[in-house]
Amino acid sequence: MQPNSLATDNYFEDYNFSQTTQHYESSIEKTVESRRELITCLKNQIEILLKVKDSHEQRRKKVKAVLAEKNTNYITFRTRDIVKLQKNYFNKCTEYASLQQQILISSHEDNVVDSHFLSPMMARVSSDETRKSNDSNRPDFDSHSITSQDNSNPNKKNSMAGFITQMRSQLANAAATDPSKQASRLAKLKKEINDTGIRILEFLRKKQAETAIHAMRHVEAILIGKSDAVKAVMVTICKQEEDTLLNEVDANTIYNMDSKRDTDRFLIEYEKLGFTKPKPVYYDNYYHGRCKEILFGSNLNDYYLEHNRTVPLLVTKCIKELELLGGLEKEGIYRISGRQSNVDALKSEFEKDEEAAVLDSKYDVFTIASVLKIYLRELKQPLFNLTMRDRIDYSSNMLQTKISELSKPQRDTLQVVIAHLAKVKDHSHINKMTIKNLSVIFTPALFHDHNQAENVGEWYCDKVLEDLICQYQVIFTNAENQNRILQEQRKLQQPSNILDSPSASVLSLPFSVGGIVSTQPSIRLM
Repeated sequence: MQPNSLATDNYFEDYNFSQTTQHYESSIEKTVESRRELITCLKNQIEILLKVKDSHEQRRKKVKAVLAEKNTNYITFRTRDIVKLQKNYFNKCTEYASLQQQILISSHEDNVVDSHFLSPMMARVSSDETRKSNDSNRPDFDSHSITSQDNSNPNKKNSMAGFITQMRSQLANAAATDPSKQASRLAKLKKEINDTGIRILEFLRKKQAETAIHAMRHVEAILIGKSDAVKAVMVTICKQEEDTLLNEVDANTIYNMDSKRDTDRFLIEYEKLGFTKPKPVYYDNYYHGRCKEILFGSNLNDYYLEHNRTVPLLVTKCIKELELLGGLEKEGIYRISGRQSNVDALKSEFEKDEEAAVLDSKYDVFTIASVLKIYLRELKQPLFNLTMRDRIDYSSNMLQTKISELSKPQRDTLQVVIAHLAKVKDHSHINKMTIKNLSVIFTPALFHDHNQAENVGEWYCDKVLEDLICQYQVIFTNAENQNRILQEQRKLQQPSNILDSPSASVLSLPFSVGGIVSTQPSIRLM
């Protein structure tokens, strides 16, 4: 078939979409004339959008300026002014404490001095009065002698009054300032201490936050206004264009276009051409001969597209033969490895021809079990791609959801393998393969999480595989139902166009190539 034969022979001339486009092209002259009104409408709507743009730009600049001002005020006060205010605050606090202590000391000294001097004086006056009373009661009391005695000490009273006056002068000098002024200064300092810059800073912070909130409201209003303006313009333009098209072209011709009908016709005509698929290219292994396909290290989804099997034949053959040969009762099954030469030979048998591979008596159960483990471990993608974190923190619902999200080949293959491991576990009293031993062996094979051991040379085993084995029937049944619901929802969301379906992306898969995974070197011959 010539590459351009479809175009040169007018292959699509009678198709529905071709007839519609030809009918449309015939009306081009009429279209040019009828589009003048549409162009005028476009110019008017563009002017509207430009005005909206200018208005929003001015609003945005204003909001940006106000927000920048509030941010600057807050940052400046916080980084510069508050430092000075804090220093001044501590100085005033120190002065306040010193003045308060000074007032307290002065008050205490006044009380001490008054009590110290007034009490002896009162005591002396009392003593003099007592003595005078006693003298008056004497029978031989001589008033002249008393008067003489009092007049004989005229300087004694004067010296006592002078001493009191001197002490009061010293107390007055001890007080540095007037007590009323000290109290006034103390009250002023207390007020200044309470009026700290933190209130101003908090006020600026709240203003900054409020401005940011208002700025976001302006942004929301701008977005809403822009969206509404664009929507109104687009509705007007589309309505105008729709009216223009309806006046130019027969709308029924356009609406009657059927892509599915054209595609079905194309596929029928394409099959008539008899396109020959290329034959697959085989590779020769130096030790084992020609290999038909690559199985080890392949992808299950690619295998499904090529063979139309959701479970590889290698997996079903190995499991079936293991159970027929009594592998379920063999002690150490899957723990004891088969002879390496036999394992390599069986791998080559499958890659030569998976259909014709025969697991006869020359392969023991340990060799078959080793090949199955190697196949699962060497898959291009893990059979169950569940991370270590998901396997540590998981629930039953999460587990079945993860399984439902797997592709059909991965889900079916995993179910077959887990069902087989459940049978092995049921015979653990004979084969000594407890569920813990199976978890240790198949965790790296199914999840591909190597080097997750707590100790060197050991695999880290979690509870996910144990739950899969013990509850596989319930888990896989629920996962299958969940996947069916998911597929139905996707079908409802997909358009009817056949080009959107997965099957339409690939019309044919002639062959796939890859590398041979083997412990021995191989030679590819083209």
